[in-house]
Amino acid sequence: MKRVLAAFAAVTMAALSYGEVYMNGARGFAWMEEQRGDGIISNTADSCLWRTVPSAPMAADFTLRLIAANRHNKSGTEYSYADSRGRTRRAQHPAWQVCLGDTSGREVTVRLATDFDDGITGFERETPQLTVTGAEGAEQTIDLPGGIGRGTRRLQLILRRHGSDISLAAGYDELRDICVFAAGDDFAVNSIRLGVDPGGCLEVLSLSVEEDADVFGDLERTRQPVARISELVSDSGDPRAGYWALAGRSLDEKMMRPGGSYTLAMTTDGNGGYILYYMGGARQNSNRWRPGMVKCRLTPLAGSRYDAVWTDAEGIQLRHDVVATMDGDNTLTIHFPQFNASDIVLQRLENYNPQPECHADDTDP
Repeated sequence: MKRVLAAFAAVTMAALSYGEVYMNGARGFAWMEEQRGDGIISNTADSCLWRTVPSAPMAADFTLRLIAANRHNKSGTEYSYADSRGRTRRAQHPAWQVCLGDTSGREVTVRLATDFDDGITGFERETPQLTVTGAEGAEQTIDLPGGIGRGTRRLQLILRRHGSDISLAAGYDELRDICVFAAGDDFAVNSIRLGVDPGGCLEVLSLSVEEDADVFGDLERTRQPVARISELVSDSGDPRAGYWALAGRSLDEKMMRPGGSYTLAMTTDGNGGYILYYMGGARQNSNRWRPGMVKCRLTPLAGSRYDAVWTDAEGIQLRHDVVATMDGDNTLTIHFPQFNASDIVLQRLENYNPQPECHADDTDP
């Protein structure tokens, strides 16, 4: 992932706790002052319209998840607004943004704007711009490479504060890691705002701010060395022991999206079940997933059915009514009924050789 380093003045902050936030269509969006209760932020004025998310975090690690749709982003369409003199103006592809601010006035802004050409090719893509504003007002804007979708579809965006870093992942069909940048230990977030440019209309479908547990620390502590996994596979007499890859999916992508094209190693657990270890292929949180971390555990139920605990791309265990079915020794389907009957399919690989781990001191941790 691209890493952007931003220099900030040192300011001493005290770590404070915060209230977690969960908002969607069922819970309502009453926090949007003077806005409709359906999550719509519509701007007909000539300056950016900002709405503040309540109970913003401070210095603690946290994750902000947002699903939203830019309703004023159609090709060849202009959207009207009134300037300060009451005259009608028009804008094409008005942008929207998420802003993290601290008590010293510094800001980290993720701005979603549409990069479009002169109409010759008709190609459009929505490209994130990361804008960092320092305490003295100095501003740095980085155009992040590659588009992440187009049009008015739902976009999912995740901003995570972890230690001194803030990471960004975004996407339409699939979440992708965009960048990680250093904000500094003293960048204590105390406000989160959503902004819509003149003529813009943003529909917020879901928004949450959650305190981060050390889930990847737990995964690291139970991680197995790749060499040990290779031994378990080669020494096993079970025909299902081996290497598996994501081969298909049937997902309600409003609720569940793939975090990568995973390759997993399956070993027996000694009790009639199986352990699936991550070997590679993560696109979301690719810098945190390491080979040998447990991705899934299967506990036998009856016949070819297993109770499953699947660890998602965020390191969170999904276990509620999750079951897996084996079709022979070469196909495994994991069912997620709580996500509108979403499924993922894994198939056994032939002639797969895992890459050895590399360590600075040539030892396995």
